[in-house]
Amino acid sequence: MSREKLQPALRLPYETTSEIFIHCLPDLQHAESIFNLSASPLPTALLLSQICRAWRGVAMNTPKIWAIFRIDFEAWPKNRARALGARRLAHWVERSGVSPLSVALEWRDSCPTTMLIFVSRTRNLASSKKHFLSSLHESLPNLDTLQLTSDDEDASTPITAFELAPSLRRASLNQLAPNTILFPWHQLTHFTTETSYGEACLGVLQLAVSLVDCKFRWVRQHFHGEITETTLLPCHPDLKVLHLVGYDVCSSIIGLATLPSLVELNYADHNPPKLQHYEHFVDFLSRSRPPLLRLTLFDGTYSRIPRAFPFLIHLTSLELLRLSAAEMSDFSHDLVVRDQASFLPNLESVTSSAWPIVDYYGPPKPPETAEDINYGDWQMALSQGGRELTRILDSNSSG
Repeated sequence: MSREKLQPALRLPYETTSEIFIHCLPDLQHAESIFNLSASPLPTALLLSQICRAWRGVAMNTPKIWAIFRIDFEAWPKNRARALGARRLAHWVERSGVSPLSVALEWRDSCPTTMLIFVSRTRNLASSKKHFLSSLHESLPNLDTLQLTSDDEDASTPITAFELAPSLRRASLNQLAPNTILFPWHQLTHFTTETSYGEACLGVLQLAVSLVDCKFRWVRQHFHGEITETTLLPCHPDLKVLHLVGYDVCSSIIGLATLPSLVELNYADHNPPKLQHYEHFVDFLSRSRPPLLRLTLFDGTYSRIPRAFPFLIHLTSLELLRLSAAEMSDFSHDLVVRDQASFLPNLESVTSSAWPIVDYYGPPKPPETAEDINYGDWQMALSQGGRELTRILDSNSSG
């Protein structure tokens, strides 16, 4: 009996097997070290090449599976075997052909010359070590996507390796302040930072005028200066996605923004309602008139913006997360009495979750429970107005 009958996978066309191999690869964040060959299992590309002769032929002629890998200092051969590491890297990169490289680079000191040769072909780069980055200056002509994570708190020396990267469009920072890196800000289209201070976020929006997608996942309160009425932000005509979550400095930032193309907003300012918070949010919507389709609000923000809904006529998806029982009751009432011509006329789905509001400085209060939330109001709201909201989720409800 032939091998093809015993092993149906061998009957697949070469192109199909090659495409399957490509989909077996991890993403850049989980890229595998090409030097830690004692690990189990082996790096995906190497493993696929050792299954059988037929698969080895496919693997060796599929350059893309060799084009994503990790290089780390700890696994690089030491002492007399150091040259062996350079040769192994050269052979690995040779197998990638002319495919753009995606590299996770973990290096303590300046890069060896062998590494600099392939860095010029790198399109996607991730690193958590910043000490060696100065050696990459002017060596990244094809870099499109950058992911940086800080391995220390030293921000005294700015990172200049990427200021002349002509193709850089996407940057993601974790534990690194945006103002410690010299980027070609005017050409960035996607930017994400996990944690940053308010003034750094403001600086990003002042410099990165070509943004399409911008995510500030947590904005700290501290300011070295204050946002005043004279603080200006340029209009961002192409920005479609904004995540702005943090302390009440977010309210000040959004009060300055003009985003006429925004379709997705994820927003929270995590502080008790204040009059200026109402004004900032409504002023933003009134000034920008964005065609918002998806809106996510956290922690009491709903109670601050009832006057904003007339500007959200395109909204199809609304998420209200960590609401109190009172806020959920307010929203269900608004749904019942709403005028469909002006109050969210195109709304199709709602996601909500209840969250007890805790006053850490006041007297102890019993936490809200599912019994505090009138689910009957929600059911009535859903049945009103001839339009059904398709999805309601609640963290305190099993149904």
